[in-house]
Amino acid sequence: EEKKEKKEEEVKAEKKEEKEDKAEVSDVLARAAEMYEDAGLEEVEEKKEKKKKDENATDDEEGKAEAGEEKEEKEGEEKEKEEKEGAEEAETKEEETVKETESEL
Repeated sequence: EEKKEKKEEEVKAEKKEEKEDKAEVSDVLARAAEMYEDAGLEEVEEKKEKKKKDENATDDEEGKAEAGEEKEEKEGEEKEKEEKEGAEEAETKEEETVKETESEL
């Protein structure tokens, strides 16, 4: 009878220990899963931030390129305007010279 009771107590103790071990393993797995998920979310966030930075850098480069093109275009227009004005002035002077020469004759 005593042996039987001792054996039952041992079995109960073993089952209790197994149950505690399983609970501990379950906790460890849950923490590992949470850490894995956090790491995954962190990685996703990092990728989003990198993509945003890349897009901003591209936008900046495009903006600078557009600004440069606009500046070149404006400078080209100004140069063209100056050349046109210069040509008109030269033509006007030439006409005046022709008139002066004709009046002298």
